Amino acid sequence: MTLLLMMFVWCCEQAEKSALAAAVFGSAGSATEKEKAGTQSTAESILQGKYNLAAERSIKSRYYCMETKVVNLGEDGTRTVPVSLRLLLMCSPAGQSPQDGYRYTCAKVTIQKGNEPEVRIPALNGWSYLLKRTEDGGFHQGGLIFGIDHGKFQGLKDSKGNALPPEGAYVIYNMFVDFHAFCNQFAERAMTGNGIQNLKRIGKKIVHESAFSEPTIQLSGNIEEVTLEFKGLSIVDCVACAIVGFDSGDSSFKFLIKPAPDMEIKTVGASHYWGDLYIELDSRWVRKCAMGELTVSKVTLGNQKDVNSVMERSTTIRSIDKDEFEKLVDNK
Repeated sequence: MTLLLMMFVWCCEQAEKSALAAAVFGSAGSATEKEKAGTQSTAESILQGKYNLAAERSIKSRYYCMETKVVNLGEDGTRTVPVSLRLLLMCSPAGQSPQDGYRYTCAKVTIQKGNEPEVRIPALNGWSYLLKRTEDGGFHQGGLIFGIDHGKFQGLKDSKGNALPPEGAYVIYNMFVDFHAFCNQFAERAMTGNGIQNLKRIGKKIVHESAFSEPTIQLSGNIEEVTLEFKGLSIVDCVACAIVGFDSGDSSFKFLIKPAPDMEIKTVGASHYWGDLYIELDSRWVRKCAMGELTVSKVTLGNQKDVNSVMERSTTIRSIDKDEFEKLVDNK
């Protein structure tokens, strides 16, 4: 941990950058062979050491900002105007023990198309739900992914009173699912198979227990080969973090939406997503996540002509402090 502490100081106190660099990496003009050997030994002990990335998380509230940008590509390669979505999510302990779970509260969801003014989704303001492990150690409850009621996302309207199309509502629902897939399913211990607890050393790579899963729920069904890889160590916001990469490999999906009793929308396709998690070494909470995805799909709406689409999506998740969170919530 000595090297990590020095890295922390280097990040927060730029005035000492040169001195710390010399201390860590050695200097041809001043460092002795013994000092160089000691520095190399310290670095090797850090980089070749064993880590427990699945330790219990510290019990405290966290504040997250999740941003997603969606761009559709035409058959001729043209790109549509990007649509940006932002989710502000607060996480609070539901009890005194991690086994009690955490209550997540949606503080704000906004949508912005290109340079147009952003609009809010008022129906989701203040909506909360409990996330805790079931008896078998999983996160899904009552046949719902992460216990999230997708009925909450039907019939949504924006702050101007405009009804969201079914595909728009699904994108918002999927933001919540993605958040917990990255920050909980991937970043916490897997109870029945391979998971982050198996990444003991830098360079280790495993196939996650969620691989080849096919949840039988109304809105989504996936067959994935998800891998996790312990890539290394980094500093994010002056906090020492482990870098864990994820990659879906070959992945296909199918989902069904019924926006009205007499209307059914079927979507089938394939996607590939990949990214990195930055997990705090002291608290085990996700500090940052960056994800990219490419999706090819076919949408069938009743007797209408099928719609084929190619979608590019990028997502970032940031852990922020309470002050920044409240400023983003209050920003009209």
